Amino acid sequence: MGQVVMTIGCPRAGKTTYAEQQIAQSHQPWQKLSLDDLRVAIWGSKSNFWRIQDRRDDAAKDARDALDEIYNHALDRITTLGCNVILANTHLRHGEREFNKLMGRGHTVHLVVFKVPMGELARRNVTCAPDDRVPMEYLIQAYNDFNDPNAWWRKYPGQTEWRH
Repeated sequence: MGQVVMTIGCPRAGKTTYAEQQIAQSHQPWQKLSLDDLRVAIWGSKSNFWRIQDRRDDAAKDARDALDEIYNHALDRITTLGCNVILANTHLRHGEREFNKLMGRGHTVHLVVFKVPMGELARRNVTCAPDDRVPMEYLIQAYNDFNDPNAWWRKYPGQTEWRH
C-alpha cells in the first residue's frame, strides 16, 4: 500500500512547491494530485474556473461537482494501484472526509500543515501570474478556516508535521 501525504494550508502557502520538491528529491516514485492542476487541465487556467465560480449559479455548481468527481476518481485509482501520492490541496473544509476515507481503506496518512501569515499569502497572491491568482474573498475565507481552533486536522496531532 502506498504512502499518502495530505497538505493543509491556505492558497499560496507553499503546498504545491513542497509536493514538487518532495517528489524531485525522493528515491521512490510519487504522484501529485492537485485540484489546481485539474482546474488548469479542464478549464485552461485557474482564473477561468474562478470566473465561473463568481457567477454563483448552476454552472458554478456544475463546475465544482465535475471537478470533485474527477478528483475523487483519480484519487481512488491512484490509491487502489498502491502508488505513493501527495495530495497538494488546501484540505480546509472537506479534507476530513477524504482523510477518513483513506484511513478506512488502511492507508497511513501523513498531514503536512503550512502556517503562513495573511500578509504573506496576499503578497504571494499579487506577485504570481494573473491566471494563477486566487480571488481575495476566497483567500480570506481559507485563512479564517485555517485558523479555526476546531479545524478537523487539529484532532490528529500525532500525524501532523508543521511547516512555517
